[in-house]
Amino acid sequence: YILARWYKPTSPLNRYLEDLKSKERAKREEKILSLNEYYFGRTRWDKAIIRLYNLNSKYFFCSEALRNNFINEERKWRYPQNKVITFVTTGTGSALKGFDLVLKTAKLLKSHAPFEFNWLLCGASIYDIKRFERKINIKSSDVSVIPLGICSAEIVKEHLLNAFLYIHTAYIDNSPNAICEAQYIGLPIISTNVGGICSLFADDYPKEAFVPTNDPYLLASVIIDIYKNKVRMMEMANSNYKISRERHNDEKIYDSLLNAYIQILEEN
Repeated sequence: YILARWYKPTSPLNRYLEDLKSKERAKREEKILSLNEYYFGRTRWDKAIIRLYNLNSKYFFCSEALRNNFINEERKWRYPQNKVITFVTTGTGSALKGFDLVLKTAKLLKSHAPFEFNWLLCGASIYDIKRFERKINIKSSDVSVIPLGICSAEIVKEHLLNAFLYIHTAYIDNSPNAICEAQYIGLPIISTNVGGICSLFADDYPKEAFVPTNDPYLLASVIIDIYKNKVRMMEMANSNYKISRERHNDEKIYDSLLNAYIQILEEN
């Protein structure tokens, strides 16, 4: 039982097959991008990519609806008073989610941060993290990183409401729901600066909150700086709360969809 828990002989094969599927999906998406005429999108990045592949395309901006667990939540994030603070990162065990960056940053924080912390990973299992531990020789248990496995929306929401920061470490992304959900309850956020992520934040959101990929030194430094500045944290929280409530308004999303379809039908 113990061996089966930590070692799965089929996993290398599954990862190889998943790589093949990813390449096939990429080819299929490139073909669709070059042939289709109308597109919905949510960020400056996806608009740019669509125009790159198809100069004659027509782009409609439309935000994405969030899960009801967040839309119906009346509580708003408050500055935590816990002695041991909590960070949250959400994502599957894919290498693209940057869990190696989590481990490397957590190790630096253990040595240099003026606080104690736990870093919760919603979506990544213990087995997922073992792959990264072997690769970079950092044990999650030594740096207070806690993989929780697949979590329900309700559990994720509760962790976010009690967190100190949401930290997004992905290497590739566009408009991740994980960030949008953290914003919706008013949580301060630090993220890698990839894809369309910057489009999800207000123009005056602190630029230092967006860090390069795979730079644990800068990420650790930014976390510590934000920890020391409660006023800055509250400004970030209020900014996220305001912009996400406007973006994920169900009536606005409905109107955007309806107006786009009406325009498409009139043109055809």
